[in-house]
Amino acid sequence: MWSDEFNGDSLNRADWNVETHEKGWVNNELQEYVDSAENIQVKDGKLIINPVKKVTDGDTGSTKEAASYTSGRVSTQNKQTFIYGRFECRAMVPKGHGYLPAFTLS
Repeated sequence: MWSDEFNGDSLNRADWNVETHEKGWVNNELQEYVDSAENIQVKDGKLIINPVKKVTDGDTGSTKEAASYTSGRVSTQNKQTFIYGRFECRAMVPKGHGYLPAFTLS
């Protein structure tokens, strides 16, 4: 049996991959997946994946603001193998439009 209770102060990279992808890579999502402590944290026995909105001045000469979004994405691909068993997770997920919290088993 394998489990992770997130007891340390950082993600155990021996068990977890942090995936990085440009925005639009999956499902045409607006966020870029980055490897950043701002987006992925381990604290008080919890894995925290935090989406972040970054506002800039926009294009040169523009008075409009531009926003970009970053988030975290982790997997156990090529680190853990599961054939039979049970998957269990306790999670708090955000309310609102545009969020897509997901667990993919393959």
